[in-house]
Amino acid sequence: MYSGRTPQERGSNRGRDSSERSPTPSSHKTRETDVSKPFSSSNQRPNILQGVSLYPPVSSTGNRIKEDNHVEGKVNPQEKTPDITISEADANWEKAWKAKQAEVHSAMQQFVPRFQALDPDAQVNIRGSLASGVKMNPKKCASSGEPYVFNPTDFDIDAYVVSDNLFTQALKNNPTAVRNGQIVGSQSGIKEVKQLIWDMREVLAKITGNRDTGEVKWHFNVLIRSSTNASKTTNKDEQSVTALGLERSRGNPLTIQPPKQNIP
Repeated sequence: MYSGRTPQERGSNRGRDSSERSPTPSSHKTRETDVSKPFSSSNQRPNILQGVSLYPPVSSTGNRIKEDNHVEGKVNPQEKTPDITISEADANWEKAWKAKQAEVHSAMQQFVPRFQALDPDAQVNIRGSLASGVKMNPKKCASSGEPYVFNPTDFDIDAYVVSDNLFTQALKNNPTAVRNGQIVGSQSGIKEVKQLIWDMREVLAKITGNRDTGEVKWHFNVLIRSSTNASKTTNKDEQSVTALGLERSRGNPLTIQPPKQNIP
């Protein structure tokens, strides 16, 4: 997935480092997105959730009809449904998108306290099509030029932590790996962060539809962003969705909340 990121940023967030392929044993201001509610009601945004079903229509012969049978992922392609465009996204698609958001949010909650143990002000976010519902990379569109929406059977998870404290530590540990106020977590030189990322890979690889699984689960990484970088990134994403005619809030990150504490 891509959400207005540069090629350098895209590459860094994927953590394509040969040293990352073998696991080790376990030993700002951004706005919050509530996964229990839609980003906005139908009367607050353009009416993009009307059209065909999540699955292509069926012809009289029983075959699926689809102009663009585009599937981005290469992991278990037989289990992937073709990408659909904004105009094709209906209520069934939105339900599937929200359900996958909730699933990922639930899986990631357990890691928030561990990040906040390193920095009490740390905030764990997700951006990209899982958060916004639409792919903003101009290359990821139908032949008509219309953007594809999030595909719940074929996606990756663009996670980052907003922490000036962790970013400062990473800057001292590995200054050459820092790019414009951000650094790949696995290259930060912070052993607790690297272990966190390995543990997250194990958990998130079990989510159906996530293409970073099996032998390529090491593709998943977590960017460490300064608060300034995070704010600029969110603003860029907001501008991107606005350019597509969507409500500006669709560019907000999905903020992962820590698990609720059971109070006796």
